[in-house]
Amino acid sequence: MGYTLTKHEFAHPGEIFQRILASLGIDKSVEDVKKAFLNAENEAKEIDLFSSFGRMEREEYWLRWDALVLKHLGITENAKLARASSISSSSMQSSQISMPSVKSCHSS
Repeated sequence: MGYTLTKHEFAHPGEIFQRILASLGIDKSVEDVKKAFLNAENEAKEIDLFSSFGRMEREEYWLRWDALVLKHLGITENAKLARASSISSSSMQSSQISMPSVKSCHSS
């Protein structure tokens, strides 16, 4: 009905992710995060992550997704950051997925 009865506000998931990163002290532009989302989607297709949705624990799935996005942002810190992103974005508890502990390469 062309917004005659309701108005829908939609924030791109990348915008929300960017806000979470900012709350953790990581300065990335919305454009960078949106680009990382596109690259993460392409890699997720290549590694068949999307078909795992519903077949693995939710926490593990979202940790893997967040880790892909962080990787494409040049952030390869330990699993703590992926857990923080997942918990903030989905209000879920963290799981025991392990990622290599490497220093961040994010820009300020």
